[in-house]
Amino acid sequence: MENGETIGSVTITYGNGSASTDAVATYTDQVTASSAVDGTFTASNYTITYKKGAIIVGAKALTITATGRSRLMVQP
Repeated sequence: MENGETIGSVTITYGNGSASTDAVATYTDQVTASSAVDGTFTASNYTITYKKGAIIVGAKALTITATGRSRLMVQP
């Protein structure tokens, strides 16, 4: 942007890899930006190019919590 112009908002859409049940993986080209509008800029003054992004789903750390008492059995 030139001379302090701003963009008011951009639409973001998500594809594969965005669901909480998706497998651990890198999902390339699954984040798409479009429709830069509002703010103080005039879109027709610019050539706007939108680049796709990746969604990276990593493994969550495993947490184990023990409750209650355990018994240790010792046999002779």
